[in-house]
Amino acid sequence: MAGIGIGLESKAAQARRRRERDAAVAAAVLRLECAKCGAGPGGPCRTAKGWTSD
Repeated sequence: MAGIGIGLESKAAQARRRRERDAAVAAAVLRLECAKCGAGPGGPCRTAKGWTSD
């Protein structure tokens, strides 16, 4: 991962990197297809009754 091993950094920089990392993970998750429920890329998984799952 980019940014690992930088050393001491400010709390603002830590928060910025955390936001960037979280956004990258969220974007990667939305590109995946679910084999169990059949949700396509960008769509949330659904339960057997059709509710959106976490």
